[in-house]
Amino acid sequence: MNVTLHGFSHTWPDDVDILLVGPGGQSVLLMSDAGGGGETNVVNNITLTFDQSSVNLLSDEGPLQTGVYLPTDYPGASTPDAVPPAPPGPYVSTLDIFNGTDPNGIWSLYVQDDTPGDSGIINGGWSLEITTGSPPAITSSPTAIVTAGTPFTHTFTATGDPAPTLSYANANLPPEITLLGDTLFGTPITAGNYTIDVIASNKVAPDAMQTFTLTVVNAPGMPQPTASPTPNFPPPPASPHAEDVNLTDDDTVRTFVPEQWLDSIHVRVLYQNGQPAQWRGNDLYHAGNIGVQGVLDLGVWQAIDIFTTSGLNYFDGGVVFCLRGEGTLIWLAASRAPRIAEVISSHSIAAYPGYTCATIFEPGLLVLVQANPSL
Repeated sequence: MNVTLHGFSHTWPDDVDILLVGPGGQSVLLMSDAGGGGETNVVNNITLTFDQSSVNLLSDEGPLQTGVYLPTDYPGASTPDAVPPAPPGPYVSTLDIFNGTDPNGIWSLYVQDDTPGDSGIINGGWSLEITTGSPPAITSSPTAIVTAGTPFTHTFTATGDPAPTLSYANANLPPEITLLGDTLFGTPITAGNYTIDVIASNKVAPDAMQTFTLTVVNAPGMPQPTASPTPNFPPPPASPHAEDVNLTDDDTVRTFVPEQWLDSIHVRVLYQNGQPAQWRGNDLYHAGNIGVQGVLDLGVWQAIDIFTTSGLNYFDGGVVFCLRGEGTLIWLAASRAPRIAEVISSHSIAAYPGYTCATIFEPGLLVLVQANPSL
């Protein structure tokens, strides 16, 4: 809709406030404190049309000119509610408030000159142009059935005046199906029921809504998918306290842990005698654990993960860890991301002949390789 003032004249347009009130009591401030004042801003017999589709505002300081404008409200000292019977504010400054409402009834235009000393007139009166429309309706089918492995296409359509736009929500579609614009397409492969909500709107109430259901069925003779049984895996390998590894038959690692940390520091064996430890068929130790493929290329003989469960992140004074075998020790501190491999100094201990030992000060990975690396 639009509102037109025919033959508007005023000696100080900034004084003029104009309020449009619809049959349902909707109040729109078409013009307030616009156009400036003074001799250079006097207007005579111009035509002002207010239309929400315009991109122009009335000039704040003037002069006003014949044209099509958005409702324009600049800050000022007073508003039309100062003069009854205009309804009290607050008011909006958009004609969209009338979209989707019943236009039948009484329309009122309230015009106020909020400052004495100047005068004006709307010589030709005012007029409304109301374009009625029809609410949207979704015309495409709410269901579709497709055989798994068969290409599928479905376009959503809707009618209404003006032409509605479509939007979508709560999509639960096969991963092989794509929504591009208003069209679904793709080749689904898994049987089941899938849905997506479709909303059509054109600013004429009410919006139309539809839940579209796509049913994917298997081809004749194709077995229906069945749920895989829950794997019955044994419990994962124990991660003993570091001191406890000294008491096991596994002679991969030996350590000396101060008494105050006996319950805090743990060890997990990841590589043993040249072979990776496994859990659920996967290597516990691989390039992804350390981020440095070059370490594996050196020939890993033993590897352990030293970690804590108590928030301990620094071993004051150090903890000695020994790995069985001779070679070079490589350290990857857990505090560095990504982890960086570095060669560390090693020593031997008489109590554990045949072991290579190092003093460690924080959690991380300790790796014994048989080559002599230059990292």
